[in-house]
Amino acid sequence: MTRFARPGGVRRASITLAAALLAMNARAQTDPVAAQALFDDAKRLMASGHAAEACPKLAESQRLDPGVGTLLNLGDCYDQIGKPSRAWATFREAEAAAQHEGQSDRVRYAKRRAQETEAKLVRFTVDVPADARMPSLEVLRDGETLREPLWGSSVPVDPGDHLVEARAPGYKTFESRVMATHDPIVVRVTPLELEAPQTVEPPPPVALTAPPVTFESERGAPLPPPPPAPSSAVRTLGLVTGGIGLAGVAVGALFGVLAIDRDNAARGAGCDATTCPTTGALGLSNDANTFALGSDIAFIAGGVFIVTGIVCLLAAPRSPTARVARAMLFGGTF
Repeated sequence: MTRFARPGGVRRASITLAAALLAMNARAQTDPVAAQALFDDAKRLMASGHAAEACPKLAESQRLDPGVGTLLNLGDCYDQIGKPSRAWATFREAEAAAQHEGQSDRVRYAKRRAQETEAKLVRFTVDVPADARMPSLEVLRDGETLREPLWGSSVPVDPGDHLVEARAPGYKTFESRVMATHDPIVVRVTPLELEAPQTVEPPPPVALTAPPVTFESERGAPLPPPPPAPSSAVRTLGLVTGGIGLAGVAVGALFGVLAIDRDNAARGAGCDATTCPTTGALGLSNDANTFALGSDIAFIAGGVFIVTGIVCLLAAPRSPTARVARAMLFGGTF
């Protein structure tokens, strides 16, 4: 497999920069005791075949107390869990740190391990042609954004499945999933397609017609009784009016009887058609006149109500109830 060509000037510059960074980190040590505890735990986990749990502990130990030995172990750990790209970068960092510290044995070991892991890497290029570029374009590889300077550049990645995406507002997302098993891999982003505009369907028209009237429910429930006919109200009015008239006639007859009685008493006391001999006789005569007047009024009112009731009953259609009422009021059969 083709190796990465590294110019000597770049190698020396990267080594010097890494050494300077290592020296700065060394001055910013925070907790060497905790770093040593994490390092010991990680070594036991790697020895028992649990490298995936050991790598985070080694990374945290390196952050708390940077050291060449921790970097070398971290590179081995990444290599064991199938992440050669991280292992290669870690060994290169360890090589620079060991050279800065003057540890020749560790320099040789880190260089050899970097070469071994480099052979496992796959060159991965995401090509974005000019016709596919736009101001709002965002390119991602495995969910991480690739900035424009990396477009078209060969970047070492781990073997396996990789997803390349390109997206922009208002456009369909470009996706390409590739299995990186050979060297090199090139994914070319095509121009994005515009998304179809969303159409809003109008609401269905509202029906203005009334629902059909059914005369019987589907379950066979009986229909409500029809409203009473107007003739029944007329008959009722006739019966009530006739009843009031009969009551008026009865009151008139009572007042007539009282008037006759008082008149007979006044005549017995010596009253004639024009004068009465005593005050008591005059009072009896006045009572007779009052009862006579009340009798006339009651008879007249009762007659009017009776006539009104007869008219109502005659105007209403004949029915058994009406015939019985007429028979009760006036006698005979109607």
